[in-house]
Amino acid sequence: MKKNSIELVQLFFCLCAICIVSCKEEKVQSENIQNAQAFFKTLASDSGTWTYQPNDSLVPFTKFIMKFKINGEDTLKGIISGVHKNGDTIPFWNVKETIDYKNHQILFEQIGSVGSAKDISTFQKPTVRKCEFEIIYSDSSKEKHKDVHTFISVNEILTESEIYDIQKDEWVKQPSAKWKKKMD
Repeated sequence: MKKNSIELVQLFFCLCAICIVSCKEEKVQSENIQNAQAFFKTLASDSGTWTYQPNDSLVPFTKFIMKFKINGEDTLKGIISGVHKNGDTIPFWNVKETIDYKNHQILFEQIGSVGSAKDISTFQKPTVRKCEFEIIYSDSSKEKHKDVHTFISVNEILTESEIYDIQKDEWVKQPSAKWKKKMD
């Protein structure tokens, strides 16, 4: 009888531990979704147009533009373009992030004439977005990226990126970019 009591107590504590871990995971997933919704709203507010002007004179673009809008509360859509020194605006990427409530994830998709990428974004805070993804270029080559977007204020966002160098077997930090909201 004593052995059965001990086994019941052990089973009870095991079930309690499983419940605690499961509840904590649900809370993290719920916070990720809420943070994504807040990030989307801030990014798309006031026309959702962001500009970055590179300091590098070797870059053939005078500025880059990101423009975002929200469809409902669960989908962020955007386009990233460059303004060439000759004045032409060239779209690079169509991006979309969608909240998958069933799987408690934020799905990331990036499509352009040179390639595409799909993965999952995380939002540990309403002001920070992280994503690690692999771009598959139209020539079938692949490149791994890590991006972190952090709101400095509601009108300024910092993008920090890394690209994986296969030959060196290491992540290489790219120049960071401070984007400013264009007020219409």
